[in-house]
Amino acid sequence: MAAMASTASKAIVIVTCANEAQAEAAREELDARGDRLGDGIRAIAVADPEGRRVGSGGGTLNALVAADALLGDGADAAWLDDTLVVVVHSGGDSQRSPSQSVCGK
Repeated sequence: MAAMASTASKAIVIVTCANEAQAEAAREELDARGDRLGDGIRAIAVADPEGRRVGSGGGTLNALVAADALLGDGADAAWLDDTLVVVVHSGGDSQRSPSQSVCGK
């Protein structure tokens, strides 16, 4: 499979989490590894709104809202024109790996 060319000059990785406890654990992990991401790459973790499980679709919308709050200017979503957005859905109970359930998948 050929790699897709990107014209993005920046990137943001957004980790979605089922709740605020998972999001905080993910933030700690991202902070500890932030120097490995490279120039122009930011990483954030966001919890499902109001502690409600919203699924992958709702999580994606919530992730984009959070990214817009961080990168946008409030007028439009022009930041998307030159930003690669990667959404990693990590929320969930990790029932097959109970020791990982606090941090998500």
